[in-house]
Amino acid sequence: MNQERIPRFKILLIAFVVLMTSAIYPAHAADRNLFEFEHECRSALNEYRANPGLAQWARNADCNWHPELGPKGMWYIY
Repeated sequence: MNQERIPRFKILLIAFVVLMTSAIYPAHAADRNLFEFEHECRSALNEYRANPGLAQWARNADCNWHPELGPKGMWYIY
């Protein structure tokens, strides 16, 4: 009976870890894509465009200003 529960527990544990990781990662990535100055945003975007894994996404992305992000507003990549 215990041996039947162990694989089910492992599956549930793995599913939980995957769900938590997918919930936490976008917030972490969003924090890395906020910049105080436009030149920092442009520099990061150029680095993304040089990365083969992110080049397709970064080709269509641009730096944008949002006045309500942060106390003075922030630049973000989208």
